[in-house]
Amino acid sequence: MSDRLAARKLTNILAAKPQAVITANVGCSMQIQATLRQAGHEVWVAHPMELLDLSYRGLQPPIPT
Repeated sequence: MSDRLAARKLTNILAAKPQAVITANVGCSMQIQATLRQAGHEVWVAHPMELLDLSYRGLQPPIPT
């Protein structure tokens, strides 16, 4: 079941062509990161607080180019 969900997430994420994926769910974040890595795709996956931290510090997110 988890593998099917990961495959569906991967398909939808890649179709959107995002620079980043933001999720507050740690389990979801870990699954998305692992699935993207296994598929050979570099997309920054982060928690919303990471974005706030970067924003407050005036830094750019580590988005792959």
